[in-house]
Amino acid sequence: MAEATSLSAQPLPADFFSGSGWSAFSLRGEGHVRKNLPNQDGILFLPSFLGESGRTLFVLCDGHGRDGHLCVQQLLDQLYGALLDFSYAQDPSKALKEFCRSQDRYLEDRLFHGGTTLVVADVSPQRILIAHVGDSRATLVTSHHRMADLTVDHHVSRIPPQELEALQRRGGMVAAIGKKRTPFLCAVEEDSRYIDIHTLTTYRSIGDYHFGRAPSPVPDVQPFSWDQLLQSTHLLLWSDGACGAINEAALSSSVIRRIFHPSSIEEISLRLREEIIRAEPFDDATAMVVDLSFFRPPS
Repeated sequence: MAEATSLSAQPLPADFFSGSGWSAFSLRGEGHVRKNLPNQDGILFLPSFLGESGRTLFVLCDGHGRDGHLCVQQLLDQLYGALLDFSYAQDPSKALKEFCRSQDRYLEDRLFHGGTTLVVADVSPQRILIAHVGDSRATLVTSHHRMADLTVDHHVSRIPPQELEALQRRGGMVAAIGKKRTPFLCAVEEDSRYIDIHTLTTYRSIGDYHFGRAPSPVPDVQPFSWDQLLQSTHLLLWSDGACGAINEAALSSSVIRRIFHPSSIEEISLRLREEIIRAEPFDDATAMVVDLSFFRPPS
């Protein structure tokens, strides 16, 4: 991660990072289940991606489970080399799907306890390519002070019928658990000493060996032309701990204007960070903010 440059005489937070046309932060969640675990989110940026000037690959992962942080590190360590091996330049969608499948097999074979989401943005002068697995999101901020998600969460509570049928064919089971009858993907582990029910909120993830092949690791991949993004000013990649903390759908245009009004990308990220801290995030909260004007080709 790149070192962030100071905006004032005061040093920036240790969880703050920036580069050319982007900045990011990662906050520790306050949830009791997280107290004995490190921050399980991770980010990666690759400038001059594939040797192309003006092209940057942005990656965000949100780990879960006991080894979630190890799953995240594995993906981030292997991603660039694996994409080259899978001929990303020729077929990005196929390469990303092969990468996710291969990492899912690796984590399962080594019995990593947990897994990770993944959201990727390949930003170039030609187009923006978005890929995601799980419930970490890619979201646009528009010049009209609105937010528009480019991804749809792979959340069990909103699983499409065809996805549910495929999950069940792979041996998965969805059950409503708790007082709120919240749907979870479930797996039962039992031996002579105990019965343990494992739960997962997403029907797609990378890792999670307890669930066998039930959760698909295959990402949704979609390209966007710059013509489709004429009214957009910024791109956010953020974990569910970040977007869920402030519930961006309920943000008023005045709040979005206050966060994203014209200023440096570092200042925008700091204001977004403050908004999330004010909401007291339960989960780890990480976001990457990309200034689209920095990458947009001349008209």
